[in-house]
Amino acid sequence: MSIWTLLFGDRSKSPSPASAKATQPAMPSRGLSERDNVGTRYETQERVRNFWAPYTFGRPSFPFIFYTMSEKKDAMDAMLSLPPIKVASDSGKLISTEVLQFGVYPVEMDNKAAWGFFLAGDNISLALFEAAIASCKKYRGWNPRVSDPPEAPATVTPTSSEPNSASVTFDREEKVNTQEHLKSLGMQITGPGAPPAQIATKRHYKAPNKETALAFLKANPVDQPLFYIIVHTPDGDVGRDKDGIF
Repeated sequence: MSIWTLLFGDRSKSPSPASAKATQPAMPSRGLSERDNVGTRYETQERVRNFWAPYTFGRPSFPFIFYTMSEKKDAMDAMLSLPPIKVASDSGKLISTEVLQFGVYPVEMDNKAAWGFFLAGDNISLALFEAAIASCKKYRGWNPRVSDPPEAPATVTPTSSEPNSASVTFDREEKVNTQEHLKSLGMQITGPGAPPAQIATKRHYKAPNKETALAFLKANPVDQPLFYIIVHTPDGDVGRDKDGIF
């Protein structure tokens, strides 16, 4: 079974019936704006496919939940029932207060319009994983594609020290040709639909740990396209662009 069949399902399956209903805009969350989004939002099926491209030949190690729904309102209600997902007061779009990959997006299946529910990432807890599945079932989700549940967290002794983003230091800035970068990853898009070559800016920093790096990224939102903040730590790298933290 390919990763695309695993994630996007067998297109020969038909959706379970659902009553038609008008889609109402979600109410924004008071006091929260796009600057508070620390997740990465996906609004198109193409972007979701691009996210999964590196996992074409292998199952990802992080938890993920995909469902399909016949109505946008059902997919939005299922997503908004999860504690980290809110609506930004300035943009009216979904945001996440936790570092997650998430989205509600239109999909085409059997020539019928439908909506995808997408939640993924290393930071999905067992409680959030179970809540997402229960919510998708409640709002008539079908064609489920889910990973194994994450392990329950071990008991952690709290520390008195808070992450201090002042310990993050600037390393360097680089300009990256987007097409050349894709080639270096073994990905190349050619033909009439190929995107033009663009120059992206990557600003690199160093931090003593991931907690400090995340505190720094939360305090430094990005609103420009093709601009990336990358923080390198001994535990791995984290970054932020206009779509959130990754």
